[in-house]
Amino acid sequence: MEDFVFKNLRTRPVNFPYLKVAQLAALWVQYDTLFSAILEARSTGEIKKYFRIPPSGYWETHYHFRYASPRKEKTIGEKRPEHPTDKHGRSDALCLRPT
Repeated sequence: MEDFVFKNLRTRPVNFPYLKVAQLAALWVQYDTLFSAILEARSTGEIKKYFRIPPSGYWETHYHFRYASPRKEKTIGEKRPEHPTDKHGRSDALCLRPT
């Protein structure tokens, strides 16, 4: 896949598509029956633990294939909101969008 396919404009490095694809790949490698495990989970905490998979070691020092970055753990973390909000703190589901 060519580099130009991914768009990074107005995206923070932790959300670059390269990193998200690497996280998805790590998830597939770790859990071959992830969907079944999620269906059988008894709590949201149990489901969240399935997504605490770091990508391969290469991504500890990269956000992009071409450029190295300072070492940082790159997992989907607790600080990520479960319910997205707008700039005023309102739940995305409740926000009225102008037409």
